Amino acid sequence: MPSPREILIARHREHEPRLDSLRAAVLAEACSQAKTSAGARHGIGPRVFLRALWRELFVPCRLAWGAFAGVWLLLLALNAADRSATEAIRPSVAEAAAVLACWREERRALAEWDPPVAPTHLPASSARRPREQSWRGPASAAAERAC
Repeated sequence: MPSPREILIARHREHEPRLDSLRAAVLAEACSQAKTSAGARHGIGPRVFLRALWRELFVPCRLAWGAFAGVWLLLLALNAADRSATEAIRPSVAEAAAVLACWREERRALAEWDPPVAPTHLPASSARRPREQSWRGPASAAAERAC
């Protein structure tokens, strides 16, 4: 009993000559295109280069490039909206100068009414000494042994 593969080969054996001629025609056309494109590669112009670049980089990944463009447009829109909001809140230069002048006047007035008191005598107990550390690491223990 013949296998399924042998049955299929026997059934389609009559189409082999036509498929062989089609294969030879396609190979001949591909070889002629390769010869002409190899000659054109030496004198490639910017127009041909840009067309090939477009065909190789952008056409196969249209969805990804569209997504990148959409994200950039969204970021630009958010940036423009944020910039207009901060400009509405930001005080003008004249307002900032007025606030600074008021602040200086207030500090001057406070300095007139409340002169700073210089300490005449500090008690000895208030002098701060560095506290001893309760934990000494291996580096400090080694330094003590060396002394």
